[in-house]
Amino acid sequence: MVAITRAQNFEDVILARLFEDVDVGFYVDVGANHPEVDSVTKIFYDAGWSGLNIEPVKEYYELLCQERPRDINCLACASDVDGKELSFFEVIGTGLSTNVKSNSEAHMLEGRAIQEHVVGTVTLDKLISNYSIETIHFLKIDVEGAESAVIAGCSLKVTRPWVILVEALDPISKEQNYRDWEDQLIQNDYEFVYFDGLNRFYLAAEHANLKVAFDLPPNIFDPLVSGLMGLRAKQSVSEHEVKHFKRLANEERQAGFRNKSRIEELTRQLGQVRKENQELLVYRSQFDQIISSRLWKFTYPYRRFVGLLNIAKARSSLLIRNLEGRSIKGGVKYLRQYGVRSLLLKVKSIVSQSMKAEHSKPKLPTAREAKLLSKLRGE
Repeated sequence: MVAITRAQNFEDVILARLFEDVDVGFYVDVGANHPEVDSVTKIFYDAGWSGLNIEPVKEYYELLCQERPRDINCLACASDVDGKELSFFEVIGTGLSTNVKSNSEAHMLEGRAIQEHVVGTVTLDKLISNYSIETIHFLKIDVEGAESAVIAGCSLKVTRPWVILVEALDPISKEQNYRDWEDQLIQNDYEFVYFDGLNRFYLAAEHANLKVAFDLPPNIFDPLVSGLMGLRAKQSVSEHEVKHFKRLANEERQAGFRNKSRIEELTRQLGQVRKENQELLVYRSQFDQIISSRLWKFTYPYRRFVGLLNIAKARSSLLIRNLEGRSIKGGVKYLRQYGVRSLLLKVKSIVSQSMKAEHSKPKLPTAREAKLLSKLRGE
């Protein structure tokens, strides 16, 4: 049977070794609990087996009905009396539920949530008879302190399980408590063959030849254990891959933060450029309005004259001396007498001569130049 162990203490590994030659068998699970989590019978059901599950917690009973349709599922407490009602203390969300009040009180002191129910009892003999069960390959008992009553309700005379495994530790003290019920098994020709630290295994006398299966504890050579090792190896690889992708995601996240900062800076700069561009558009609009106005066009000759005059002032010390003082007044007088064009030509001539004078030896003005300067001065 090649699968992966589901039991909490490798009980299914020992049983799978024991029944490796049994293709389809039958089990009885008293205190079955969850159909998968910590289940001793899960791998057997998956391999085609079926059985009888007795579970007093309604939530787990309903799960068993859903996931184990081939099994017989019974909502009850197995006991030594059939048809009786007793108080059952459900320890919420655990496999510690019990009909032993002192155990429930101890769990409550540990801070666990407890719900009390009234549950009917049934004996194993009654169920075996009702369902005409002839062969039981193994009987598993896990009832949190009520083992003695369960065993007392099974005569072990007609239908005899090949193997019986019983949880043998007190649920509170964690000390072995098998002395309360072991004699019932010994007296019915069952031999103690193995203790796994949690359960005690008993083998029927008529199947003593199977005792060799208990010589070794679960190990790597058991198919269920090797399957578990393979699963853990895959899990390790998966965890490594998860860490790798987490690292990559973290690097991408950090790069994203840096890119985000850069994008925010560029966005800020773009906003500033857009703002400046809007201001330039406003200035351009205002400028266009000015240069298209009638006043700007009317004052163009005067602005042109003043501009050329300023150029002449900047470039020629001679021209500055000649036009200093009454130059504006003389220019206006000349403008009225000869017109704008003539004035501009004269100023241009003066500017040209002044520029040449900067690169040659200064000369005294000619009589014609002196006369022109005199007119410009208004003399």
